[in-house]
Amino acid sequence: KSLKDITTDLADMIEQRSNAGRNYGVIILPEGLIEFIPEFNLLMAELNDKLAAAGSDATEESVLAALTPENAERFNFLPDFIRAQLLNDRDPHGNVQVAKIETDK
Repeated sequence: KSLKDITTDLADMIEQRSNAGRNYGVIILPEGLIEFIPEFNLLMAELNDKLAAAGSDATEESVLAALTPENAERFNFLPDFIRAQLLNDRDPHGNVQVAKIETDK
């Protein structure tokens, strides 16, 4: 499933539970789940390449302009705070540190 599919499924489930008067519950997502979504791996690979080439001067606009249309759409689907982390939190080789992405905001 794609990230959009997973997000839509979760939102639909929450809405169905709410409609049934069950406005409570917990959703547990395993750490590192995002790394097992194939489309996200494609985005990360391209981001790593573009960020390494752009160096520390990478901006969201410059990266979006360099990404394929499909990956630009995936990148834009992410919340602002995650997009910022993907651009700023890199290891010494320029790779995005996926494990350090905050997801609990």
